[in-house]
Amino acid sequence: PDPSFTFQFGTNGMLIFSQIFLIFFGHKLSERLKLQYLWIFAGMLLFIVPFITEKLQKSGFGVVFGILCVFGLTNGALQGSVFGKAGILPSEYMSLVMFGNGVAAILAGGLKTVLLLTLEKDLYLQAIIEFSFAFGFFLLCGVLYQAESSSPVMKHYEALLPKSEGQTCAEFTA
Repeated sequence: PDPSFTFQFGTNGMLIFSQIFLIFFGHKLSERLKLQYLWIFAGMLLFIVPFITEKLQKSGFGVVFGILCVFGLTNGALQGSVFGKAGILPSEYMSLVMFGNGVAAILAGGLKTVLLLTLEKDLYLQAIIEFSFAFGFFLLCGVLYQAESSSPVMKHYEALLPKSEGQTCAEFTA
């Protein structure tokens, strides 16, 4: 199979399923689970990919594809949760979340370019460095969730929300 297609399906294809899951069942999950724990879990998934690939060699394709599918589901839940949480804020804050998303992509592309130019022959070391940076970033996001959730700004905007505990989106808007 073509690895580029497999990667796209494993990560982005699974995003659809997690978004649908969030629409119907997201209100039953705690915010801490959807944000803090999923950030840390996604980081750990990324961290093990280069080691599994190296250890299993040819038979590792299916295992890595499975990991990427789980990562895609996790990443979709994270995206939906982050943008959902930012949705209660004024548009300037939502714009900053989208801006941060773009900056993260540019930094990841820049890291890839630097690694390709400096370590062009050692693909395994490149993978370890890339996935380690991703793990560190996801871990940082998981840890910073605690500060964000207890900040006065978030507490203020959360207090303005109508109470909709246990309601689905369809019930809340009806």
